[in-house]
Amino acid sequence: MEKQRPVINNRDRSLSISIFKKDQIDNEGHLRTYYSACLQRSYQKPEDKGTDKWQLENINLYPDELLKLSVLALKTYNDTTSYVQANKKDNQPKEHPAQSFDNTPPAWAEEEIPFGE
Repeated sequence: MEKQRPVINNRDRSLSISIFKKDQIDNEGHLRTYYSACLQRSYQKPEDKGTDKWQLENINLYPDELLKLSVLALKTYNDTTSYVQANKKDNQPKEHPAQSFDNTPPAWAEEEIPFGE
């Protein structure tokens, strides 16, 4: 059996997202196309530095969950930077501005997007 290849593969350093296409016959005998997203992170354990041995972590999602994940990640980033700023000890330098993004999720973040054809 031939290994399924992604139809889209995007990478940013140790993170990648691949979109896979799957054709399936439904209960009525119609051919349906479905898509799935695989978020992957690769890293090396300290003892494997300098070798070609990598660890891989996968999370499989529906494509519309990628939008929800991006909004959740943005909110979590903003919450973390706010928490760090509020709990910073007085002896730490304050010359760096707070790093955050707009906390308002876009309207499409709450919409369900059908990915079946």
